[in-house]
Amino acid sequence: MDLVGLLLIGGALYLVVKTDILKNIIGGNNTDTGGDTTDTGGDTGTDTGTDTGGDTTQSPSPTPKPKTTPTPKPTPTPSGGTTTLPTKGRIIWSSTTWKNSRDPTKGPKDAKFGSKDQGDQQMEISHAGSGCSFKIANGEFTLGGDQCRLYILGNNFNSQMILDGKWNGGASNDNFSLRLRSRHNEGGATTNRFGGYGVAFHLGGEVDFAREDYHNVHTSFGGTKIAAFKSGQYYNLGFSAQNFGKTVVMIAYVNGKKVAQGVDKSPKSYMVDTSKTYYSWIRHNGSKTITMKNASIREIGPLGTNANFVRAFSSNAYKSYQGRITTL
Repeated sequence: MDLVGLLLIGGALYLVVKTDILKNIIGGNNTDTGGDTTDTGGDTGTDTGTDTGGDTTQSPSPTPKPKTTPTPKPTPTPSGGTTTLPTKGRIIWSSTTWKNSRDPTKGPKDAKFGSKDQGDQQMEISHAGSGCSFKIANGEFTLGGDQCRLYILGNNFNSQMILDGKWNGGASNDNFSLRLRSRHNEGGATTNRFGGYGVAFHLGGEVDFAREDYHNVHTSFGGTKIAAFKSGQYYNLGFSAQNFGKTVVMIAYVNGKKVAQGVDKSPKSYMVDTSKTYYSWIRHNGSKTITMKNASIREIGPLGTNANFVRAFSSNAYKSYQGRITTL
């Protein structure tokens, strides 16, 4: 410090220094030529410089946010497949033999199903219901009695059933029951006796879906109400059951147009087991009779992610099908 002089004013002793040194002490460029830190913000606010060891206070480090595990996206529900009934696919069975009139119950007895139709080796006639009657004439099959049915022994998995059907009287809840992917009459554990996926077309216009986990144990997938059917009039009825990712999609068609859809979002493993053999059935639930013609079952492949019916028999799930699946 360059001392200039001392002044005695009012009994107090004052020190006089050079002006430029005074400026540096009270403001100026705020550089302390002998200090240990560089304070670029003074004492008036936030410290914006680098703390090199002085007495300035640093803000605490922010608490890290906990990591969150993203919720997996669910398997999408298909928008509904095609709105018109597909007609491509390998035919597993058709009703061409119905042109030959006969009593289908006259064939040899079969302990598993009932009796074999003498005119069609793939058809089995069941008398499990009450008041059953069966008649084949001029391309038509008339089925009477409650819970009476015919089994079709055509191995099917991702498949579709089509027929022209009519009600010959009956109450509003009398129905055509169509069943695919069934092992209903097998023996052993319940996991070996999957009843299959089914739809019921009711005369009064109800269309509903269900699976039969095993005999008489059902899981419903709802349905919808459409215009009532008219007794004595033929309708084209269609039903498909297909895998879609980890789900099974059921679609109902009337006169070639989709009318309802059901989705099994949690099928059990034995319900999607491609190593097993499955059959199907047509059943009448009601007090009168139903008549059908032009019936067929096709293997059409799983429902594609683009909601179109596709063939996908090259996948590992279909290795067990090699040798019986043909190219479209």
